[in-house]
Amino acid sequence: EESLDAYELAYTGSFGDTTFGVAAYLNRSDENINFVSLLPSAQFPQGLPGLTFYSPQNPATGIGVVTGQRITVNPILMGILGQLGRRFPETVSTYLNIGPIENRGIELSLDHAFSNEFSASANYSFQDTPKILDADSDQIVYPTNEVGIPSENRFNLGLNWNSKRFLGSASLNYASEAFWT
Repeated sequence: EESLDAYELAYTGSFGDTTFGVAAYLNRSDENINFVSLLPSAQFPQGLPGLTFYSPQNPATGIGVVTGQRITVNPILMGILGQLGRRFPETVSTYLNIGPIENRGIELSLDHAFSNEFSASANYSFQDTPKILDADSDQIVYPTNEVGIPSENRFNLGLNWNSKRFLGSASLNYASEAFWT
């Protein structure tokens, strides 16, 4: 069963025509159900636990169909490829429960009404790179190649105009680099 422990500490205060907000959060997820690649990697040189490979005794079968017949790779070819260090896993991806990971960040916001018609807003958020936590002995460590790296810094600026006949808004948004797997 996947679990998430989420903690947030926040404050919002209004001072005249200005509202200020600050929030910090910490999320810890465990037994994350994730679609993971089972190919061998630096973290798992032999692949993840339970990964099996095709071999001369267990050749790849059903890799395609020609004139209605399923194709099986010749066992001799499988042996030659194995001697050359080329092994092919039976399954390259699956759903697994993986170990714990932690996300944390902060957000600051500021809203100000200059008049009944004009207002402005700004916010900034920081999200730290997720931290892989120590897995229990019966868990698979969260694979580093499955960790999404969020945009660390984001900010938004907005200006709003709202009159009896017209309304308009302009905004500027920025997000630093991110890498999602």
